[in-house]
Amino acid sequence: MNSLTCSIFVDDKLAESQLVENIRKTTSINVLHVLRNYLELVEKIHQKPTDILFISSKYCEILQNIYQPPFVIIIDNKTLPSDKRKRNLYFDVLTTPIQEQNLCDVLGKVFKIANTYRIPTEISPIVSEKDTKYEMNEPVRNEEQMFLKNGKISYKIVFDEVLYIKNVGNTLQIKMIDGKSFYYRSTLKKFFNMLPPQKFARVNKSVVVNYTKINSFQNQQVFIQGEQFCVSRIYIVRLRELLRLKRL
Repeated sequence: MNSLTCSIFVDDKLAESQLVENIRKTTSINVLHVLRNYLELVEKIHQKPTDILFISSKYCEILQNIYQPPFVIIIDNKTLPSDKRKRNLYFDVLTTPIQEQNLCDVLGKVFKIANTYRIPTEISPIVSEKDTKYEMNEPVRNEEQMFLKNGKISYKIVFDEVLYIKNVGNTLQIKMIDGKSFYYRSTLKKFFNMLPPQKFARVNKSVVVNYTKINSFQNQQVFIQGEQFCVSRIYIVRLRELLRLKRL
């Protein structure tokens, strides 16, 4: 198993000490930074990217200033509503006081994704839940579909069956209409440029949606099959024009 790095930026000293103490018990995660302010967070993570970021919920606005954010684990004193979690693109949430078992469960999810796409394999990389697949290498595409290649195996992604693509810990999650997810290592900008513009649009720094699948758009939020995403101001005009043509 490849080792990962983490950074910690929380306002709860007990939670901070619990995180540091428990993570240092592991051999697979190294504490890279324990951060004290916004400037330090942006500077350190841009200088030396981290795989996992533990951050207090009240600091989350700073994430929009981080290019290709890591796996973001929110630290809060109460369970966040699921709609808020999806809207802000958190990977997961830990409530305080932090329980060792809960931390292990969250880190297990991170490792399931992070180490699978790092390790090439000659067999189908189906890992578990809902036939989730983890893919690598350069895609091959035409106007209707794309093939993501892993070793000698290529998986077909039909554009009309894609709901959205989002950054998840320095890789991309491609969510399909049937509930399956494909993971592919690339930047969102590069991947977006390979998608057909008649179907896909960016809504913020971390998410591209298939706008033909949008159910509604209100209060700077788009809704797709029960999930919702914030639309950044720089993308609103373009998205409204696309949806006007779609007559939504």
